[in-house]
Amino acid sequence: MLSSAITPVLPPELLESILDEVGYSNDTQTLRACALVCSTFVHRSQSHLFRAVDLDKRIPRCQYYLRFHNLLVSNPHIGTYVRYFRLGDDSEDDYGRARGRRGIGGSSWIAHAKTLPQTLGLLPRLEGFSLTFNSEMTDWNDIPAKTRVALEHVFSLPSLRGVSLEFITFFPPKLLSSFARLKYLGLSCVETVFTYPPDPQYTIYDLHLESIFLRGTPPSTISTISESLIFFCHPSVQKLSITPTFEPGFCETINDLIKSPVASSLTTFEWLPSVHFSSSIGPIDLSPLHNLRSLKFVVSFRRTQHSPFCQVLRLLGQLTFQPNLVEQITLECYFLRLPRHTNPKDIAAPQREGRSPSANLTPTEWHAVDKLLSKSAYRNLKEVKIELAPNLLVGEDEHVQPVFQRLLPGLSKRGVSVLVRVESRKDERFLLEGFGQ
Repeated sequence: MLSSAITPVLPPELLESILDEVGYSNDTQTLRACALVCSTFVHRSQSHLFRAVDLDKRIPRCQYYLRFHNLLVSNPHIGTYVRYFRLGDDSEDDYGRARGRRGIGGSSWIAHAKTLPQTLGLLPRLEGFSLTFNSEMTDWNDIPAKTRVALEHVFSLPSLRGVSLEFITFFPPKLLSSFARLKYLGLSCVETVFTYPPDPQYTIYDLHLESIFLRGTPPSTISTISESLIFFCHPSVQKLSITPTFEPGFCETINDLIKSPVASSLTTFEWLPSVHFSSSIGPIDLSPLHNLRSLKFVVSFRRTQHSPFCQVLRLLGQLTFQPNLVEQITLECYFLRLPRHTNPKDIAAPQREGRSPSANLTPTEWHAVDKLLSKSAYRNLKEVKIELAPNLLVGEDEHVQPVFQRLLPGLSKRGVSVLVRVESRKDERFLLEGFGQ
């Protein structure tokens, strides 16, 4: 006889769907609890917990890497869940303390980690991989042969969609050229020796590259990328993000890239200079980019002899000679101070005595932006977004939105949305999921 008190059992498919919803919400605490509650929940919970492994978050990074390695060796199935993997070096100071404890020689624990080839070999389904050495720069040839082979294996994984590299010298041009088959490529201070023409065996891939982020990247590296892409008949690059260097020839090389057929498909261009130094666009000309839909600029309001919008206005002005397709412009502002308890009408009014000592918001500079963007060439413009860093903003939130709407009266009159957001900057080099988005 069946018991009248039957415990209801949910179908496995429904349980998996519930755990997936928890995973998509990034509720790691609940996922960990689920993994401990029932053996049925373990694998599904782990597939979300280990989907993105970021070993660049905590210090000392070497110590946390070893913990992950030991976990991976004892539970190899976990490696099949990892889709996005970020490996970061300890900083010079942190590494010095770690080296003193462990007696490891050299300037990079990553370059001397004997277990790293095994770790990488246990991650067969990577979609995104980020590798950051410390700021001393690491010569690719100084990395042990076994580790280089393991890294090259990762770079060749069929599942790989994005790669981010930082602080590497003498990176092989052949490997750099092979990244054309990816969707996202982020390079920061990655140096290579330009060779022409690229090796034919690295130009047989179908071109999938959609987003390129270049920070502190020398002209030789940019030229290698450009020459690798010109072999493809159908350009795919949609987004180009640039943080300029002061190295001779940098802007010239970027301009050559923009003028090449490679850039004909670009819809997004981002000019992201350092907030601490003034940078010139040099000969960079955006006018050949007829498919641009989105622009983004970093604007620093630190005291300089030039207007903070000097280079931004030069770039925007290049697109006024004929109608363009730009729909969105983002201004990411730093060191911008708003006065407290100030009427927005007063802020937007002309200032006869110059800048207020408690603020550096000069209406004249913003009016120049407003006048340029109000030209008929920007007829498709729908939104201007102002991004403010929370730790640098002085003022009251309820005053921020109307202030900028009054600073850009021409745009507001045309019906262009002027949106203000206070948010922390995201570094696209190391986005583990959704590379280049």
